Amino acid sequence: MILSFLFFAIGLYLFIPSAENKSFTMFLVASFISGIGNTMLQAAVNPYITILGPIESAATRMSMMGIANKAAWAIAPIFLGIFLNLGDVQLNDIKLSFYFIAGIFVFLGILVAFVPLPEVKAEGEDENDEGRLPRMPLTR
Repeated sequence: MILSFLFFAIGLYLFIPSAENKSFTMFLVASFISGIGNTMLQAAVNPYITILGPIESAATRMSMMGIANKAAWAIAPIFLGIFLNLGDVQLNDIKLSFYFIAGIFVFLGILVAFVPLPEVKAEGEDENDEGRLPRMPLTR
């Protein structure tokens, strides 16, 4: 999770120089890095979503999380547009927002580093060898 927040912060920070330099390539790199952060975060959070409640409703929780994630990506630009003067938006108007959001992701990464999260294991997964199949002898 820590790495995912770091990737998010780096990706969001890179949107600022991509806009200042009017570089589409840098914009794509920033989008790609943000996407890596999003993918890593989902992969890290999914096991915790499954153990939040009864196992029977884990699929429902996962679906709701996916819907909320997709909705957030769609709503964020609209939310930002509400607070900007849509007629005359300059780069300096949104620069502070990207610094602020990148800072939030850095803060979340630091916070997760100090929060004791339980280790999530799949059913039947254990550190001892009892659950493993016996090794078959090699024959010639």
